[in-house]
Amino acid sequence: MEDKESKLEREAKLGFKPQKEVAYNALLPYSDRLDSESTDQFADIKAGLARAVQLRDIKIAVSHWTGQLTKSVSG
Repeated sequence: MEDKESKLEREAKLGFKPQKEVAYNALLPYSDRLDSESTDQFADIKAGLARAVQLRDIKIAVSHWTGQLTKSVSG
């Protein structure tokens, strides 16, 4: 388990307090890259949604990116 100080450092680095932590993620061989991967994935989703709205591509692109967001959040 992480101590309180390292949790606070992680929250400061991420810019938010994670709501749900999967205990087994710490056991993965690439656990040190999970935060950056999820942040990058979220940035891609936000950019895709913004682009879809700008292009007014509601049926296909917005539904694709909201599906990606749903998978990311629930996964």
